[in-house]
Amino acid sequence: MFDKVSCSLSAAQQEVCLAISQSGHNLNYHLCDVLEFHGELDLSKLEQAIQVQFTETETLRTTLDIQAETGLFTQFIHAPDTQAGKKLDFHDVSISQDPEQEYERLLSNLLSQDMDLINGPLARYIVVRLAPSQYRIIELASHLVVDGWGHGILSGNIAAHYNKLCRGEAVEARNLPP
Repeated sequence: MFDKVSCSLSAAQQEVCLAISQSGHNLNYHLCDVLEFHGELDLSKLEQAIQVQFTETETLRTTLDIQAETGLFTQFIHAPDTQAGKKLDFHDVSISQDPEQEYERLLSNLLSQDMDLINGPLARYIVVRLAPSQYRIIELASHLVVDGWGHGILSGNIAAHYNKLCRGEAVEARNLPP
């Protein structure tokens, strides 16, 4: 098993990396989807579903670094069991005086921070509890690893994994082609 392998950047990734190099920041290249969830949410099953998706999807395990000799970005795909970094965070704002305002503050804070391109993860999930049985699930990813189309696919896959786990079915990561 490999720890990580380098992989060429696509033309679109090269354009984004050039813009990041020029601006010195990557926060303008975040993609964010928010899913509203009503009902009981099992965080451990959601975390397991997300982990399965990270195992299946190489782009979710990607980091980037700048080559010292060329100044160009290189991307690295990490083995499923080697990349550190928390992929799911939980925030309970239901006890706040104004949960909606606290949620907006949290989301604004997330969107205003650069992602750690070198250490990752470049995609992560944040669950915000607004009230009993009311949640928002934020999918935050760098445009370097996920595009708008991919957000829907990832959300659908995670939902399918989560639903299987809630029914007591086993979920194994599929060995997908690169």
